[in-house]
Amino acid sequence: IEVADIEKHAALAGRSGEGPLWVQALWGFAAFCLASSAIYAFNDHRDREDDRRHPRKWHRPLASGRLSARAVLRVAGLLAALGLLAGLAAPWPLRLAGGVALYLLVNLAYSLGLKQFPVLDVTCIAAGFVLRLLAVLGLPGGAADVLLLGSVFALCLFAAVSKRITDAV
Repeated sequence: IEVADIEKHAALAGRSGEGPLWVQALWGFAAFCLASSAIYAFNDHRDREDDRRHPRKWHRPLASGRLSARAVLRVAGLLAALGLLAGLAAPWPLRLAGGVALYLLVNLAYSLGLKQFPVLDVTCIAAGFVLRLLAVLGLPGGAADVLLLGSVFALCLFAAVSKRITDAV
């Protein structure tokens, strides 16, 4: 691994005192918080009928009827749009907005049916975390980048599989 590869990333190079890197991290954090909140709302909307029949989930706001489906869909759309706008307003708009858009598409596909297939379910979850990293740090440029992305994917895949196993038990 080349030192030049490592020095590109603040987390790996001890550059946490550099203001522009914090700005980059905060833009990414804000854009993906908005986007992931949109997906959570949309997914809850899609699952509301199943949640009504679930012994522990029936009391959730959508399943219980405390929130209207229409209102949740509006909020989800607004959050997705704000996530994309935050990406476009960032100092590196194409990469961040593109990453947010791809994240939204992958997770929309997940909510619309990919979650029914166990391997695709956990792969989508892990890919979402890798997309966050790519949108903030950029495309892999060397061995350290590939190692970082692969490690993040493997760790997130392990966490998602562990969660699914725990849910099944």
